Amino acid sequence: MRKIHRLGVILIAAVASLGLPAQAASVDLDFNNYSFAVNGAASLGPVAQEAQAEVNGGYLYDGDRNGDHLDFGHIGLLATGQVGPEGVVAGVGLRGFLADRGGSHNDGGGAALGGRLGYRIPELNERLGVGGYLYYAPGILTFGDFQHYLEYGFDVDYQIIRPAFVYGGWRRLELPLSDRADRADQGFHIGLRVNF
Repeated sequence: MRKIHRLGVILIAAVASLGLPAQAASVDLDFNNYSFAVNGAASLGPVAQEAQAEVNGGYLYDGDRNGDHLDFGHIGLLATGQVGPEGVVAGVGLRGFLADRGGSHNDGGGAALGGRLGYRIPELNERLGVGGYLYYAPGILTFGDFQHYLEYGFDVDYQIIRPAFVYGGWRRLELPLSDRADRADQGFHIGLRVNF
């Protein structure tokens, strides 16, 4: 019960953060046969020349194989901006997370550094985009039963109407319980993102 309570607190914080005054926001949901994830983000406006602040949060459930499952909640803050050629946007920032691997009765959390990179293809009227992300927390920045945290993934999206995108992607999330780098979630997924 303590584990569920802690994950509930982080989810409430994530949802509350999305209610902050924002210039733009998005919500997305993705899934596959074993897992689903819901994420949200809100732009908080400019923080420096050509940089924007963004708060984001989300929840992932993996009802994985072999009796092991994962509850994972996160909230983060990114500084984003245009880099390089037209259509390339990057973000760097921090992510706080809590996780419970219920089948093995292990839980913990931490603070991770990371970011994302995306590209909207100008020649296709910016309707098609590709992107990727990476977050990492070494053992010194984690607590509980996990040795470290590593998550990375990529996706390809297509704008079907002005505010809505469909996408397909792949991710890997590692929360090893020992020195081996066993995964807690991995695989392809499909999803829908809506911008406000």
